[in-house]
Amino acid sequence: MIFNKLPTGDNKMKLIKWREPAGETVSTIFTGDFSPREINADDVAVRAEEIASLIKPYFIKSDLRICQLECAVTRQDTPIAKSGPNHRSHEGCLKFLQALEIDIALLANNHTGDYGKEGLSDTLENCRKAGIKTVG
Repeated sequence: MIFNKLPTGDNKMKLIKWREPAGETVSTIFTGDFSPREINADDVAVRAEEIASLIKPYFIKSDLRICQLECAVTRQDTPIAKSGPNHRSHEGCLKFLQALEIDIALLANNHTGDYGKEGLSDTLENCRKAGIKTVG
């Protein structure tokens, strides 16, 4: 059995059942950077199931699926001033992560804050709406 600790609101933690393990051991799969840019985000959103089908068999064999989300998931128009590119995609790109049944998106990277506090807030909310937990 795979469990997760969640806060109860009274500074205590409770265990919740995540899912039954796929086998006798618990397995985890991690992705590298997922950052569909504006140029291909619409295609990723529309063809999410089709594109994901190529690698989904590897993902569903794992008990825990974790993705490095290397962009802000926002429609904010104003990037922060920084050296290097500002990465952004829209909430439709999360359909790809849903198609792979991603459990957790890692947000501790150099692009999550590319569109400021509002962009980060949008990213957290969009992931929550998509059923993807976030850390980092």
